[in-house]
Amino acid sequence: MEFVAGGSLRTHLMRSKHFDLQTTKFYAACITLGLEGIHSKDVIHRDLKPGNLLMDQDGYIKIADFGMSKTGIGYGDRTNTMVGSPAYMAPEVVMEEEYSRAVDWWALGVIVYEMLLGTRPFTGYDRDFIYDSIVEDEPHYPSSLDSEAVSFISQLLKKNPEERLGSTPGDAADVAEHPFFNGIVWDDIIEKNVTAPFVPSLNGPEDVGYFDEEFTKLSANLTQPKGPPAEMASEIDEAFLDFNYAAF
Repeated sequence: MEFVAGGSLRTHLMRSKHFDLQTTKFYAACITLGLEGIHSKDVIHRDLKPGNLLMDQDGYIKIADFGMSKTGIGYGDRTNTMVGSPAYMAPEVVMEEEYSRAVDWWALGVIVYEMLLGTRPFTGYDRDFIYDSIVEDEPHYPSSLDSEAVSFISQLLKKNPEERLGSTPGDAADVAEHPFFNGIVWDDIIEKNVTAPFVPSLNGPEDVGYFDEEFTKLSANLTQPKGPPAEMASEIDEAFLDFNYAAF
């Protein structure tokens, strides 16, 4: 598994309080491309949040933690398990209705709002208050907020998932076409031809300075991988010598 040394987006957001418009656009573009890749494999993430977005050594964002993801969900497919982090759940998840991959685009809307304003659009004293806010409230947009950003967020935070940006067959392509991303050259993001707004300062490939010491000082607890006994491994390898395997 790749080590992404730059820390989580949440860490950087907490340090900066909020990001400027161009920085937010860059990170939102990275997330959009990440979701495009995931959704193209008929996978929904279901727990997209700043803590699950990691920054690599070049300052680009990668989506992590697929523990709540579900496979086999393409356009038009539905599932109904109530999972995720409360503040980033879409209304249809909160109400325990069937939902689609559009829940990931809702989460992006929450994240973009949080990046720009340093607070979440739906808050409360506890989980139930947060759920009520998600279902009943509309986000507050300061008059100083960029109009295209307001349009982008509001289209991602449509409570009716059928009206939500990205809910159509075009998925990420429709999200990428929103004027919020004017000026973004998508191929340059894919090829990493753009210098990120923030490039981590690392003292080597194993630097853990961007991660909380609460975790980095823990002792490693190594577990043996599940699989056949070692004496069977060579026989199995020979049996499947000419086969190719892909996870998706």
